[in-house]
Amino acid sequence: MSTLRYKQNQKSRMIGMVISAVLIIITSLTLFLREDMSQILRIINFCIIGIFTLLLVRSLMNTDTVIVDEIGIRSRVNGMGLVKWSYVEDFEIVKLRNSMGILFHINNHEALLNEMNSMSRGMMRTNIKKLGSPVIIPQPELHKPLEIVLQELLEYKAKQIVVN
Repeated sequence: MSTLRYKQNQKSRMIGMVISAVLIIITSLTLFLREDMSQILRIINFCIIGIFTLLLVRSLMNTDTVIVDEIGIRSRVNGMGLVKWSYVEDFEIVKLRNSMGILFHINNHEALLNEMNSMSRGMMRTNIKKLGSPVIIPQPELHKPLEIVLQELLEYKAKQIVVN
């Protein structure tokens, strides 16, 4: 079975790049124009510049945000990692706070959460409280319309059932 790959949509990438570039410029100007700044503040500013530079480079790379294969669904969204097919029951399009997204109906929340790192686990628990599922992929993380992605996921899952 072929692998499905999704990238962050172009608008989200551009917004991230612009914000990162502006913050790099502001932080750099603060660092170099203020002569009375203490050494520790200069080090902190330097670290901030580094973080925003990494975010800018990451936005420029245009790597896959979601990969679907026979093992499961891998996502960079919130450091989620791999969600094995054995946990996925269904998908649906839902309204999020500022956008739409694809919600995964998971059959065993606790078992899935136990496979995640503590940071991802915390974010996923918040998703459970707000939306009833630990796994949600927001529209800005996908370069295709949600309806098409949903159909592709459902078809891939159906093929997984036939194969297994």
